[in-house]
Amino acid sequence: MSSLLSEIIRWAKSLKYWEQATLDKILAGEAFTDETYRELYQYLLEDEGLIDKSQKERSGLRFSDETKIPEEAAVQPLRLSKIYNLRNVNALAPGQTLIFGPQLTAIFGGNASGKSGYARVFGCAGFTRGDKKVLPNVTDESGVSVQPAADIEICADDGSRNISYVVGDACADFSFCHVFDSSSVHVHLAKSNEFSFSPAGLENLTRLAEDTDVVRKLLRNRIAEL
Repeated sequence: MSSLLSEIIRWAKSLKYWEQATLDKILAGEAFTDETYRELYQYLLEDEGLIDKSQKERSGLRFSDETKIPEEAAVQPLRLSKIYNLRNVNALAPGQTLIFGPQLTAIFGGNASGKSGYARVFGCAGFTRGDKKVLPNVTDESGVSVQPAADIEICADDGSRNISYVVGDACADFSFCHVFDSSSVHVHLAKSNEFSFSPAGLENLTRLAEDTDVVRKLLRNRIAEL
C-alpha cells in the first residue's frame, strides 16, 4: 500500500466512527447510494448524541488492518457509456439518449441543435476549463421548479452503473471525466495554467470530504425542518 494512503488511514483513525465508515466504504470501492448516505447519517446522529445508539452492532472497519487494502483500492478503468433522461436542460427534447462507443463517437448537428448542451452537463459533472453553464429550458414554464438533471451510465470491468446527476451538485463518481470544448481550448492555449500534480491516493481524501459533506447536508436540512 502506498505511504500516502497509509498516512490518510492513520489520520482517519482519529475521526469519529461515521467519518471512518465513510472512508472505509470509499477504500472498498462501494457505490454510494441514498441508502449509503442514510446509514452514515444514522451513525452521525449517534456519534453526536442526537439519538440513542442502535442495539445493532456496528460493522468493523476494513481499513483497520492496513495490509488488507490493495495498492490500487477502488481504482479501475471507467468508460462513458451513455447519457439519457435529461430534465430541464436548455431546450433539449425529452426522451433522447446519446450512446458512446468504446473508441470514437461523433455527434453532429446544426447550430443551436443542442450539442453544447450535452457537453455542458458533462463538464459540470466532471472537470472542464470551458463552458459548463447549464441553463434550464426557458421556453417551458412547467419546468420552472425542476432542477436540471440527467442520468449518466458508466462502464467498468465489473459491469455498468448509472449516475443520477443533478446539475450543480458534486459528482465524485464522474470525476474521471475531463471535458474539452472550444472555450477550454482558448483557456489552455492562450492563458496561464499552473502545473499541478496529485499523488496517487489523494483522491480518497477528496472523496471523503465530498461524501461527508453530503451527510452533513442531511443534518442541516433536518435542522431547517425543525
